[in-house]
Amino acid sequence: MTDWHAEDIKAAIRKEGATLRQVANDGDVTPQALTLSLRGRFSERCDQVIADFLKVPPQTIWPSRYHPNGERIRFRAKSAAEKRAA
Repeated sequence: MTDWHAEDIKAAIRKEGATLRQVANDGDVTPQALTLSLRGRFSERCDQVIADFLKVPPQTIWPSRYHPNGERIRFRAKSAAEKRAA
């Protein structure tokens, strides 16, 4: 399963009669933070704000970011030793 495209997410928000700015304000986050989340900068808080507004679990919108049970997949940067070994 693939993640929803950012434009599909924005369209779903518009279909509900809102704007990204309104969703951000209602979720107590900045519009810029939501935009960055849509562009791939992972923010669990922003993901949840969008998912709550659309009334779907975040793993439905971003299956690459969440386990099927809803637990967030934790991404971490490779250590210098891991980079040298690769």
